[in-house]
Amino acid sequence: MDPTKYQNQARGHMVWGLVYDNLVRRVGGSSDYTPGLATSYKIVDNRTITFELRNGVKFSDGTPFNAAAVKFGLERNRDNQGAVHDPLLPDLDNVEVTGDLSVTIHLNKDVAGSFLDMLTSGAGSIVSPTAAKDPSIDLGTHPVGAGPYQLVKVAPSQVIELRRVDNNWDQAAWCFATIQFVHSALGPPRVNAWKAGLADAAEFSLSDLGGDLSIPGNNTIKATSTSIDLDICNTQAPFDNPLVRQALSYAVDRNVLNATNFKGNGQVNGGLFPVHSTWYDPALDTVYSYNPDKARQLLTQAGYPNGIKANLVFYPIPSSQRSAEAIQSTAKSAGFDFKLVPSSDDLVGDFFTNGKLGPVFVGGMPWGGLQRITTAFAPGYGGNACNYKDDHIQALQAQILPLVPTSPEAIKLAKDAAQYIIGDKALKVLLYDDPFVWAASDKVHNWKNSDSQGFHPDFRGVYMTR
Repeated sequence: MDPTKYQNQARGHMVWGLVYDNLVRRVGGSSDYTPGLATSYKIVDNRTITFELRNGVKFSDGTPFNAAAVKFGLERNRDNQGAVHDPLLPDLDNVEVTGDLSVTIHLNKDVAGSFLDMLTSGAGSIVSPTAAKDPSIDLGTHPVGAGPYQLVKVAPSQVIELRRVDNNWDQAAWCFATIQFVHSALGPPRVNAWKAGLADAAEFSLSDLGGDLSIPGNNTIKATSTSIDLDICNTQAPFDNPLVRQALSYAVDRNVLNATNFKGNGQVNGGLFPVHSTWYDPALDTVYSYNPDKARQLLTQAGYPNGIKANLVFYPIPSSQRSAEAIQSTAKSAGFDFKLVPSSDDLVGDFFTNGKLGPVFVGGMPWGGLQRITTAFAPGYGGNACNYKDDHIQALQAQILPLVPTSPEAIKLAKDAAQYIIGDKALKVLLYDDPFVWAASDKVHNWKNSDSQGFHPDFRGVYMTR
């Protein structure tokens, strides 16, 4: 759990936030942020953000949390970032200490609004300078943050145990003395463990539940959805032709996928963002309704009157394979003859780098936010299939990045970008949302989401009765 090794994953941040906390936190349904380790902030311009820090805060090792620690932590994250770290970190020029409890963040690009939002994630975690400079401390297994909990046990793929820190500035908000996160395999093993009462709370996707919404019970909150899509190597013929991509968009019957995976209880969605998202645009849901005749017309127009043969890559798990088989079946009458090819664990090498196994992949976008525009289509990013570049998308990214993501201006730009990416260029084929829910037993009270995007539960104020 060294911040320099943080992977940009929403659910992982649940643990990171408990150990490290953040300068600011997201506020549900708002374009504002609530104070965390900082008491206030101000976006001065597109490259400058100021923060006033909370007085009296200490890291769990007793080191004072102050402006010097913030400078050390954020610049350390920037200078030691891994390949899967947040792509905004290199945009940090420097952190200026303007007082013992005051800092100014200077950026080298116009990304202030997006950078502020990034600071609510694990990429904005600030480690104790004392611990980071001590070569005897492995921050991966013994992280030292200023959050309300401390990591006391970690067994990879088994369990993570946290213990509440004494004298945390926000101590009254945290009711649990310990929290254990226990690893469970997806699908039936997790469902069976839940039914057996082996956990007080659990996260399920609709795929895990086989579409049965009765399994989690009544004490549930919606989490962010993974949008299942067809990722396309848009630089590889014939899929470098937008007419072929539009034909593919018409060739997939999303209702069949919904019935196959979710017994019809899933959320068919042809847009770039999940239905519950701030940036969701219902107008995109019906742009590419299933129409095999239209698909064949477009293929003929593109120069493929006899259709197209191609590999369809899928990740070898049941839900991905079921989706691939349904796509293969429904797309055949529309002129696409797909051979199904399972991927290895090296998805980047197998597909995203150069479409080695095939030009189309049954993938998904787990992020709930504007990373679906600013990151997924950024040149050089590992998840940008075959490093596709588009000047108009880059121009939209440049307009979005300075803005707070949930501001009215950002929402409008996001919808414009989604229309261009999905409606006009068909750079991805969006299929359906695989929604997640967090279930809690009836003994858990004040169960609520962390923010408007529903990444994970907010444990502040949550308590249990026996």
